[in-house]
Amino acid sequence: MIPKKELEKQEPAMFKELDNFFNSEFFPCLFAKASFNKGFMLFCLFDDINEFKNDLTFELADYIKRTGEAICKKEKSYLTGVFLIKEKPKKFSEFDFLIETINHLRENDSADWPEGKTKNPNAQDFDFYWNQKKLFPVLASPDHPAKIRASPYLMLAIQPGTTFDFNKSNRHEFYQKMRISIHESINRIYQEKKPYYLSEKSSGKNIFQFAGVDPTEKNKDFSILPLQ
Repeated sequence: MIPKKELEKQEPAMFKELDNFFNSEFFPCLFAKASFNKGFMLFCLFDDINEFKNDLTFELADYIKRTGEAICKKEKSYLTGVFLIKEKPKKFSEFDFLIETINHLRENDSADWPEGKTKNPNAQDFDFYWNQKKLFPVLASPDHPAKIRASPYLMLAIQPGTTFDFNKSNRHEFYQKMRISIHESINRIYQEKKPYYLSEKSSGKNIFQFAGVDPTEKNKDFSILPLQ
C-alpha cells in the first residue's frame, strides 16, 4: 500500500480526482476526509477486478499489519485503507460486488471466525471479521445510486474496528462531534430525500451500510446466505 504523497507522485491525475471526491460538498464522512487530508490514508491500486480478487487478501493482510503497528494518536485515529480498481466496471451491482468480496475474503481466511459472533449478514448485529479482526468495509463506485458514494473509481475503503474503539475510548468527545457532524452533513446533502439505506424505513443493518444499498427497498423478503 502507498501513502497519499506517493499516490500523488505515481498517479497525479487519479490523485486529483480523489482529492476532489474526498473534499466534495457531497462527501459527508469527516473521518475519511480527515484521513485523506492529514495523510493517514493508504492506497492499494488494482488494474481490474480480476487483479483485485487475486491480490486482495495479500494486500489486506499487509494493511492489517500496518494498523497493528500504529503508534501515534493521529495514526490510531485516522488510519484508513482504500483498495481501488482503476478499470471502471460494466453492468455492475454494488451490493452483489460487496457480498462477493466478503465471501471471497472469508473463503481465503485461515483464522477461525470469532466465537459467539454471527456469520449471518441478515442479522442486525452482524459484523465482518477477517484474520479475527473486525473490519468496516465501505463501498463507493462511479455509478453508485447514492450520490455520497459516487466516486471516480470503484473502491473499498476499510477501517479496522480498533480505530473506532480507540476514538470511542480515548477521544470520546471528538468521536461524538464527528458523528454528529457527519449526520448533519447527510441531512444537508439530502434534506428530506435520503436514499433508502439511510432512511427510517431501512433496518440500518451493517451489511446495507457497507454497500450503501438496501435491497429490501424493492424486495421485502430479500436475504443473504450466511458466510461459511
